[in-house]
Amino acid sequence: MAKFDITSLDPTKLKDWEIAEEAEKYMKPISVLADEWGIKKDELLPYGHFIGKVDFPLILDRL
Repeated sequence: MAKFDITSLDPTKLKDWEIAEEAEKYMKPISVLADEWGIKKDELLPYGHFIGKVDFPLILDRL
């Protein structure tokens, strides 16, 4: 995956849908982010591939 360069998403030159389309190429799945951040599978409530909710009470109990 290429490195994300936010300067390429200039709102003065691109329409909002073009910014969203370009940024989507660099989005990581929520399961990958959870693994990187040390969140266990039972502490994450995924809503699709890229959005999720974290069960903070479970995490706080574990910590």
